[in-house]
Amino acid sequence: MQVGEVVDGDQKKEFLISGSRDKTLIIWDIQEKGDTDADNEWGIPRKVFKGHSHFVSDLALSKDSRYVLSGSWDGTLRLWDLKKGSTVKRFVSHTRDVLAVAFCPENR
Repeated sequence: MQVGEVVDGDQKKEFLISGSRDKTLIIWDIQEKGDTDADNEWGIPRKVFKGHSHFVSDLALSKDSRYVLSGSWDGTLRLWDLKKGSTVKRFVSHTRDVLAVAFCPENR
């Protein structure tokens, strides 16, 4: 899971992105929770990303929160454009599960 921030006009909006054994990534809008909201959900799913054919094992959010890199047990990595909701690039060469992914500090 990663927490990101998007600028929408004059406001900054936080979101959460998660990867799952259901082979998807989901962007969640984070909702403010008041004292009387004990039973309410904190997040609302905004966008679902589909493309992996096996469990998503790890993900990394770019510093500018425009892209996410995901690794999967299907042996691939995918670079996703969060605004478009689609795969920008697919990396294929591993013969086994991809367990960890990361962006370098320069966001490359």
